[in-house]
Amino acid sequence: MDLFMKLLLLLSGLFFVYVGTAFFFRWKTIIQWVQKRKFGRIAEPRKQERLMAKIVGILLAGIGLYYAAAAIVSFFV
Repeated sequence: MDLFMKLLLLLSGLFFVYVGTAFFFRWKTIIQWVQKRKFGRIAEPRKQERLMAKIVGILLAGIGLYYAAAAIVSFFV
């Protein structure tokens, strides 16, 4: 059970890193996807939306790196 929890922590950390980098590098696609789902149409993303997507991407990637590092450290303890 202990090994399962460590692997789950590692996988969730890597997932957060993946989602964070997707937000950071593909911000336009993600913003337009949200616009399409919420409003039913697509517009060019504004400067505030671009900045917010990049901030969210950095935060999610940072959280993911923290979880992944905690999982890797827990394998050796």
